[in-house]
Amino acid sequence: MKSLIVPFILLLNLSIAQAEMREWTSSTYPDRKIRGELQKVEGKMVTLKLEHGRVVKFELSKLSEEDQEFARSGGKPKMETTERKEGPESTPAEVVESFKFGEDPDEVYVRLNRNPGLRGGVNEILRGRTGLNGMYFIEPGGVKYPLYFDFGEDAEALVEVSLQSDGFSQDEYDSKLKESWTMLRKSLEKKYGEPALRGAFPDKATITEGLSMSTDVWKTEHGEVYVGIGQTDGSFSCVIRIREKGFLAQ
Repeated sequence: MKSLIVPFILLLNLSIAQAEMREWTSSTYPDRKIRGELQKVEGKMVTLKLEHGRVVKFELSKLSEEDQEFARSGGKPKMETTERKEGPESTPAEVVESFKFGEDPDEVYVRLNRNPGLRGGVNEILRGRTGLNGMYFIEPGGVKYPLYFDFGEDAEALVEVSLQSDGFSQDEYDSKLKESWTMLRKSLEKKYGEPALRGAFPDKATITEGLSMSTDVWKTEHGEVYVGIGQTDGSFSCVIRIREKGFLAQ
């Protein structure tokens, strides 16, 4: 199911970081090394531009394991992250407090892997292909809420985190969807008290395809938190949006 807030884009090719001249080691003969810049990785093949300008293409397996990992990551150094161990599942309010706006995607990735209350995940090698959207989730009340991230126009600094539940059918709108929406409100009220703006559960006819409608807004020290209902592809979802500054800051 696609996100209402942040589009999920599947990258078909690895994103290559700014080219870096480095030393590459042979997997068969460790004493054999060449210097070059990573150009691209396509399937099992890697392309390097050597220091004298010649471009060569060969099987990725001919490089050392460390060099293979560096190439698959798109030319980014291996990040030092602790292995994520699952603990008690995070509540919606705890997710609100999990992030620091302004951090770049690498910093957010480290933060995600240090949070034992999140489920799911993605390793560093696959992250270049899948991104972070939809990879981590919480499951309050048995309803799955994947996390989505907006890093702004330059894709460099976190400006919004959203959680969008799995879809509910038209027939579930006034039953299971409303129960999930009520649970979200109670969870946030328990932590933050009465919302700054409170609304009623919206009539199904008022929810526009492809958009979300906020019903409640909290202003917290971690940012503004919106709870609402959205519709996409004919299904309805509960949505939480967290921004550093939003409607109340206007």
